[in-house]
Amino acid sequence: MAERHLETLRLSRDRVESRVEFLVSYATTCERERDVGHAFSDVEASADDANGHPLIGDRWWNRQLEAASSLCEGGQWAMLIDPSRALGLWRRAGQLYREVGFGFGYCLSVMTSDVEPSSDEARTLTGTVAVLGSQAARLLDRRPRTGFIYGDEQGRPFVPPVTEEMQYPQQQGYWLLAAVAFAARYGVEVLMPSVADLLEHSPNRFGADPVGALGIPVRTLWRVSNALTQPPESGVPMLAATLGDLARRYEESIGPAMENSYLWQNCAAPVDVGNIDVAVLTLSGHLVFGDVFRNALLAEMERLSDVAGAQLDIALDLATEKN
Repeated sequence: MAERHLETLRLSRDRVESRVEFLVSYATTCERERDVGHAFSDVEASADDANGHPLIGDRWWNRQLEAASSLCEGGQWAMLIDPSRALGLWRRAGQLYREVGFGFGYCLSVMTSDVEPSSDEARTLTGTVAVLGSQAARLLDRRPRTGFIYGDEQGRPFVPPVTEEMQYPQQQGYWLLAAVAFAARYGVEVLMPSVADLLEHSPNRFGADPVGALGIPVRTLWRVSNALTQPPESGVPMLAATLGDLARRYEESIGPAMENSYLWQNCAAPVDVGNIDVAVLTLSGHLVFGDVFRNALLAEMERLSDVAGAQLDIALDLATEKN
């Protein structure tokens, strides 16, 4: 399967493998530099922010995000040739993004099965979505569906600090997608009232803020999350059609880059050859709907060109590998 995808995209396995190794090595270097700075001068241990959390120096923050970004990109290349490695790299990236409070990190972790129901990550995910859902409801003067925040093992309430990262529309979209998929995977019903508040009341459900390399409007994450809460007969066609549209958008974005054969064949074109958002949305659909979704997406692929269809086929390979 991988060889067919490489042929469709006019790429060589050796060049793709070299690109993956470079990005992983760079991420490792960033983590090493981050830890050196952390040990000596980049964390102001005596200073706290408004929520009582230690202030983190710019160098630590920058190296953390560079490492996470490189692992994400490495996974995007690896998905073309080795789905298992791609998932592993995204699992590592998800952990790094979680450590700086990005909803995208929790989304990656849920989609790669790196969050267990009783874990601290699950409590943070559930508490954060409750906060965001409550904020969205109160913005419209509505009463939130849930009056409590997910508790710890002793039943004490857990209220995550409201951070700047939580307020970005894109990150809220990833928090929402992660929560819907997590609730479906583990039957965590306590999440659903907060999910409903965020789905119905957030202004981002109409938002146009761009998300990811394809610049998809943030409302797409709301539409996909809503589809994931629906019965299969209505949710699956909605999700498959959305992914078909994204695959066409993907083809349009990489078409000009493929014309520059030197940059393209050397894996140096300034585009994402493997698209992580298409992959994440496909993983979420397969996680919630299983083979019903797979069959619908295969049918959608028949209406696409080889290049557009290859991206969905690659994403389905990831879903198969994860399961």
